[in-house]
Amino acid sequence: MFLGKKLVRSCVGTYPWANSGAANGDHRLQPSTKFKIVQDGEPSGEPISSAPLQRILDSERNSIVRSIMSLMALIILYPGMAFAQPDVIVGDLPSTNSYGTNAGTGIYAYSLATTSCNIGTANLNWQANNNNHPVIAQDMWRLHEGRFSQIGTSWLKHGFCALQNTGLCVGCGGGGGCLSYLTPGCADPYSAGLNGNQSNLGPRSQVNAYSGFFPYPYNAPPCPPGESTICRRLQVAESDLVGLPGALYFISGQYVASDDANFGNQANNASYRRVNVSSSGNHNLSFVGGTQQEQPGIQAWQDNQPSVTLVDVQVPNEGLFIVGYDVVDNGNGTYNYEYAVYNMYSDRSASSFTIPYPAGATILSHGFRDITWHSGEPYDGTDWAATLNPGIGITWETDSFAQNINANAIRWSMMFNFYFTSDAPPAPNTATMGLFKPGGTGAPTEMSIDVLAPSGNFLPGVQNLSCDLGATATPSVILAWTNPETYTSIVVRRDGATLATLSGGATSYIDVSASYGTSTYSVQAEQGAIPAAQIPCQINILPLPQANFSCSQPDPESSQVQLTWSNGMDYDSISLTRNGVAVATLPGSTTSYSDNGAAMSSHIYNIDATVDGVTTAGLECSITVLPPPPLGFTLTAPSIGAGFDPGTGTGSFSAILSATESTSNTGYPNPVSGYSVALVFDGSLLMVTSLDDSVVPVALDFFDGQFGDGWVTAGAVVSFTGASSLDLSADTNIAALQFNTNPAGLIGQNTDVSASLNWQNGVSGGGLPVDNLIVVGSNAMPPGFIHGEITLSPGAGGTFIRGDINDDSMINIADAVAGLSYLFSGGSATCLDAVDTNDDGQANVADGVYLLSFLFSGGSAPPSPSPGCGADPTTDPLDCAAYASCP
Repeated sequence: MFLGKKLVRSCVGTYPWANSGAANGDHRLQPSTKFKIVQDGEPSGEPISSAPLQRILDSERNSIVRSIMSLMALIILYPGMAFAQPDVIVGDLPSTNSYGTNAGTGIYAYSLATTSCNIGTANLNWQANNNNHPVIAQDMWRLHEGRFSQIGTSWLKHGFCALQNTGLCVGCGGGGGCLSYLTPGCADPYSAGLNGNQSNLGPRSQVNAYSGFFPYPYNAPPCPPGESTICRRLQVAESDLVGLPGALYFISGQYVASDDANFGNQANNASYRRVNVSSSGNHNLSFVGGTQQEQPGIQAWQDNQPSVTLVDVQVPNEGLFIVGYDVVDNGNGTYNYEYAVYNMYSDRSASSFTIPYPAGATILSHGFRDITWHSGEPYDGTDWAATLNPGIGITWETDSFAQNINANAIRWSMMFNFYFTSDAPPAPNTATMGLFKPGGTGAPTEMSIDVLAPSGNFLPGVQNLSCDLGATATPSVILAWTNPETYTSIVVRRDGATLATLSGGATSYIDVSASYGTSTYSVQAEQGAIPAAQIPCQINILPLPQANFSCSQPDPESSQVQLTWSNGMDYDSISLTRNGVAVATLPGSTTSYSDNGAAMSSHIYNIDATVDGVTTAGLECSITVLPPPPLGFTLTAPSIGAGFDPGTGTGSFSAILSATESTSNTGYPNPVSGYSVALVFDGSLLMVTSLDDSVVPVALDFFDGQFGDGWVTAGAVVSFTGASSLDLSADTNIAALQFNTNPAGLIGQNTDVSASLNWQNGVSGGGLPVDNLIVVGSNAMPPGFIHGEITLSPGAGGTFIRGDINDDSMINIADAVAGLSYLFSGGSATCLDAVDTNDDGQANVADGVYLLSFLFSGGSAPPSPSPGCGADPTTDPLDCAAYASCP
């Protein structure tokens, strides 16, 4: 039985039917080779070019790769039987849509109409509600100045039913409507509008293009904000569309279907077509020529630049890559090397690409280009890093599968560019492509590709060269490496100057005369007269750093900042800066500095040291220089006792407020020029009736205050002109308050009641808030507080009538006689509080004078309690042992 037809342009892979005489079982043929179709072992027809036809027949090769054992068994059992199989291709790309952009993205969106053909011999599944339908990729490409790049990709259109159109394909019977399969020979069109409908586009990342499998329903993450126009559609950066004279543009479509893949027919599923791009508006696309059936986008590179070579790289029992390359002689002794790796349908993907170049060649510049994932695809977009290893090659690579399953691998329907300029001319060599996903047991981890690469001597240089710091105070550097070859000698250089020529087996060297700063070392091996590349390494040696850098303000009365540190070694000089401005350059052994120029603010100090022109890593400290602390003062409210009449709840007393200065104050004692005070108390027990400055030891130019329910405030200025001040070095009276009890809170109260006098800032009962402040000069300073307490006692010292000395319930001349008799003639007095007519806490002749003045000269009446019974509202040493006239 005939198993299949095979036309090879240039293929890399291992197949069961490979010619045993071919090296490693590979068939490698250049694109210019002509072949005749071979059938049943005999040539048939005229010679044809392999390039445009190779992928047409690749599907049968892949089918055999995947099912050769089953087919052989069937051939034995059923000779002469035929196998029907579906085979989908892109038969035409008839139209495009241009959607424009979203502001700020710089991206323009497109969609392509695709008309498919089933060129197989069995129905192709096209079922809408499961994963047995094709998905369609849309891509865009550009050829400019010799570089062929992929510039746009879309998400995947999911098919939902297939029309059975005639005319485009061969052998279609037509009819049948929109069915769940595509009949052999029939075509199914999807308009650009349908292929651009965002709701029917799914991620590429969920599709295995080798097997055709994808989960259904697929999971489509929401569109990113601000991308309603471009999301999921074929996206192209505007910078890739305009301003590139001579650029050629191409679009392509590719179908993936599981039943097509089951028969290994994936290699012919893409077609491309050339387009022009308008320079304005939505950058609309217009066609140039017809659709190139069964040719992927990368084929346009060779079709429009004949010097390009394309090599098929078939991963055994897996997918297909196509590697393209071209080398251009620049005419000035340099050559541009261009490579492109296109993954047509490999699920294993690619993660590295290596081009060999000799030790004597120079890579003057190199580059890389990938294609951006978009619309929420999970893959990383980090560019591949390039590593140059003269004598071995230049390698671009991304993270491994073990490191990051979403690394920026070359996944299906994607193409990456690799390029460099070298001074070495091209010669045949072998590139290496590393595979990303692990394969099965025995599967290769990399693929080899015949390419053109820089020519020359490939003696590899030393490997794994390291430059490590030895000593620092007297700097030294330790070089170490490994030798992949047997050498005759090894030369060590520093900054181009030869340090030593070592034996060919040496693997280390110590430079004991190293210098501070950055030095570039190189190690160059030689094998006879053949030199390997100079392998470089670089090290930056800094002097030993300083440590323990600190900033402090030791004297709070001064803005001086004290800086201290320790030195790691002797330096040539030490530099200090404050807020980036140089403060001082000091001798190299200095370990402290006093900065007298710092303002009261926040500052950042930096320090570094210099040896042989090389500066240490700097140190930093920060500090906020504070003004001198406020002077300390204390306000005192008294703690006293007072009495009240429990029957009426009435009583009265006075309270003296005082202040004192802390002896630790700078400039003690300081001249006080004014003050403000604010007190609160229980208004249900106490009421302020008056306040004055009669107790202040100096005359005040201003004193005033306000009081209300439970609060009192006062303010004073000693002298408006500053001619005088108040000395608070001792406890000094600053205000006198007169209180009455609040009868409503004390009537019937027969036990002591306490009421606090508390200092409080922000008391605003009379208008603006008043704070407790002591003013020195014009600087107001908050004081500390000693709060007071008033102990109210019912009938404190007994109840009596002041001035009723003879205890007869009346105040008259007889009381004056009784008082004078007690004072001077030995008369009795059982209530000394009644004798204390002027309530000064003493019983003496002044009381007689006070009482007589009241009786006969219009003097003041005796203070409370008088003329009725009551308790003494003031605390004094006198008592009232007995008083018959009052209960």
